[in-house]
Amino acid sequence: MHLTSVEIDPIVVQLAKNYFGIVESERQSVIVEDAVKYIAHKAAENEHFDAIFLDICPMKRQIIRCPIEEFRTAENIALLRKLLGENGTLTVNMATSTTFSKLRRNPTEMKTFEKIIKIYYKVFEWCKIVVVEKANIVLACAAKEPKDYSMKLEDVSAKLGIPTSKGWVKADEDYFS
Repeated sequence: MHLTSVEIDPIVVQLAKNYFGIVESERQSVIVEDAVKYIAHKAAENEHFDAIFLDICPMKRQIIRCPIEEFRTAENIALLRKLLGENGTLTVNMATSTTFSKLRRNPTEMKTFEKIIKIYYKVFEWCKIVVVEKANIVLACAAKEPKDYSMKLEDVSAKLGIPTSKGWVKADEDYFS
């Protein structure tokens, strides 16, 4: 396995190396580049990844913080899809500055959130939303639906000692279509 991290700010990369133990090796590399340019370049080269973790948030405060605007477009989401192998998975941090229950009560922001989710649903065959710790929302998408998703969720929940209904929100495809 090889882990490639892409970070636009060289100072952040240096901080990660100095204070968080990030070491580049044959198993891990750090690329200093704009992620949008990086995915366009790699998609043009027809490169594939088994997993992509998208955790890019703007510096400005807003209710729906992540992902950045560039990863709310069908064009760039389609590039992410192209980069995934047949069994690849995309995980997107959909961070908000409020709890999910408060977000749902704000019609304007909820409409924006739904618009973003719908784009991912159109590009990927399978997507699910997971709400963790009330305000951390993660979107998981795959090229095809995992065969044993429900079983894995139950296994993980049992091992962690949490009920499958608490802390997890399964997105209803009809809700976002």
